[in-house]
Amino acid sequence: MAVGTKKTRTAYYKQAIIKGSKPLGELLHKAFLEENCKFEMTENRHFCPDPSSGDYYVLNEISSYKGMFYGELVYIEKNKSQTILQVKKGVQRYKQATVTVDDVSLSEDAIDSYQKEFVDNTLYFGVFENHLVVIQTTSLKINRLGEYLNHLLGAECADVLNDSIILFKDRPSVEARRQLAKKPAKQVKISQQLLTKPDIDTEIQGFKTANFTLDSSKSSFGLAFLKSLKLDKQLTSKIADTLEDDNLYIDVVLRRKGRKGKISDAGQELIDTVATSFVNLDDEDFEIAYEGGKLTGKDFRLHSKIRVETFKTGINHIQLKKDFFAFLEDNISDS
Repeated sequence: MAVGTKKTRTAYYKQAIIKGSKPLGELLHKAFLEENCKFEMTENRHFCPDPSSGDYYVLNEISSYKGMFYGELVYIEKNKSQTILQVKKGVQRYKQATVTVDDVSLSEDAIDSYQKEFVDNTLYFGVFENHLVVIQTTSLKINRLGEYLNHLLGAECADVLNDSIILFKDRPSVEARRQLAKKPAKQVKISQQLLTKPDIDTEIQGFKTANFTLDSSKSSFGLAFLKSLKLDKQLTSKIADTLEDDNLYIDVVLRRKGRKGKISDAGQELIDTVATSFVNLDDEDFEIAYEGGKLTGKDFRLHSKIRVETFKTGINHIQLKKDFFAFLEDNISDS
């Protein structure tokens, strides 16, 4: 029996919102798993946000488990090379080498002429109706899965969304719900790093991602910050050069100011809605304050630790599917 390695990963609960459409799980089964479906073959499941780069996302592993759709989204950076270190005792510097996929031999395949690519990042998820569990990475998050699914299920491809779009929403943990039931949220703080290079604006049917950048003509937030410092465009690049290692952040706070008494139902709903809509932010990038304490992103989000087993041939998908289903089964009933 092959011996694998196990690492603990964090699995998050997300809720899919698709107005006027069937549940996401049903749409995924229809598009990817049913007989004569649109995306049966892997090559039909490519999505290139920037066709000129050749990089693409692809839903590689797909299957169903007790009615739950299971998927593995991978990101492929075309013709990527990988730097490796020779870790050795008694040396002042580890030697480095750069390898390409041509340097990798897959012994189980006699024919070595097919195309190979390094997998840059992998995201795993399970969907039952509109309930979703996801294990993401630092650079491949739930917003990329949303972008991918909106493209493949949208009008340009499968056309099963009925002019709607898929949005994802966080769900508070049991402890967060207990705290907020006693004392509703009174303040929400979003922390975003001031980047030295402009982000690429992402737009899905009119919905843009929120990027806070210092050096970006498309960021009104960044431009307002520059104007407050009385910096013109000529100085922007000079300032950007000095920010590389400064790790500067700016905080945006939503709070009630200057009034006593109970907040209106509409005002509280606004704060609560914002508080549960940070699905694309890192855990450390937002916090929710209530009377007597605060919840960080990690405290707020419903999550669980899952042991992921990996072999030389890849991840143990069978066990991960079982763990994903158990996670959803434990948390759907009182959602």
